[in-house]
Amino acid sequence: MEKFLAFFGHINIDIKIRVKDVNKAGSQSAENVEELFGGTAGNFAMVAAKIRVPFDLYSSVSSQTHRRYLDYLRSIGIDTSHIDIGDKTSGPVCYIITDGEGQRAFMHQGPIENWKASEGFSEQNYQYIDLGTGPANEYMKIAGSAERKKIVFDPGQELSYRYDDESTRFMVDHSGMSIVNSDEFKILKKRLERFGEAPENILENFIVTKGSEGSEIHKNNEIIKIRSLEVHKINDTVGAGDAFRAGLYFGIYNHYDLTDAVIFGTITAAEAIRKPIADFSMTADQLKESFERNRESLIS
Repeated sequence: MEKFLAFFGHINIDIKIRVKDVNKAGSQSAENVEELFGGTAGNFAMVAAKIRVPFDLYSSVSSQTHRRYLDYLRSIGIDTSHIDIGDKTSGPVCYIITDGEGQRAFMHQGPIENWKASEGFSEQNYQYIDLGTGPANEYMKIAGSAERKKIVFDPGQELSYRYDDESTRFMVDHSGMSIVNSDEFKILKKRLERFGEAPENILENFIVTKGSEGSEIHKNNEIIKIRSLEVHKINDTVGAGDAFRAGLYFGIYNHYDLTDAVIFGTITAAEAIRKPIADFSMTADQLKESFERNRESLIS
C-alpha cells in the first residue's frame, strides 16, 4: 500500500544563542544559551505528528549526540526506523545565533555528510517524497528514479552550497513541486536563467515563502499571494518554515487544493513561532477551525 509522505532532512541538536542584534558586528553578550531539538526534518516531524500528518522520517544522526532526541521522537509516536544511527562521529549540530527575528546558523554536519540516503529506499512506497536538506548526490539518485509528480525539491539554505547550476537544473527537471524562501528563489531563478529557462516554465507548482510578507504560489504561470497571519508576541522564528511544511502537507493529505494547503501552512507557522517548536500544541481540529476563521482574509 502506498504511503503518503517520505520526508528527508536534518535532525539537529540546536545550540541556540540569543543576542540583542544578530547583525551587529564584533562581539556582544549572549543573553541566553539553550540546547534544543531541531533541524529541518526534526522540526517538521514534531509539528506534523501533533496535527496527524502521516509520514516517514529519513535522516542520519549520531548516537553520541542524539539519544535523548530519538527517545523524545519515539515518545510522541514518531517512527525512527528509517533514521540511520551511527556511533563513529557526533552530529549533526547546528549553532544558531538569533535575536528572535533574524538568525545565522553554523552547521556541524556529522554523519549526514556521507549518508547514503538512496540505499534501500523505495520511491514506489510513497505518494510524495520531500527531498530537503542533505546530500545532493543521493537526492538526485532518488529523484532520477521516481515519478516526477512525487518529488518535492525542498533544499532550504543548502541550495546555495550543496547544489551547483547543473544539479539545481536536474532537481527542478525531476520535481513536480519546489518550496523555497525568497532568497533561495533568487538563487534558483539565476541558475536556471543560465540555461535560458525559468522555474515557472519547468515546475508545475512552486511555493515561495516570504516570512512576515506571506507567501506566493506559482502555478501555471499565475501567482497567488497569501498573506501572513499576524502574531502579536513572537517567541522565535526558528523552525517557522518547517512548521509551514507540516501545515502544507496537512492540507494536501486532507484533499484541499494547493492554495488552501498553503493557508494551512501559514496558520501552522504562525502558531509555531509563539513558543518553542517542541511545545507546539495545536491539534488538527484547532487547525481546521483556524482555517475556517482566517481563510478569506489570508488570500491576497
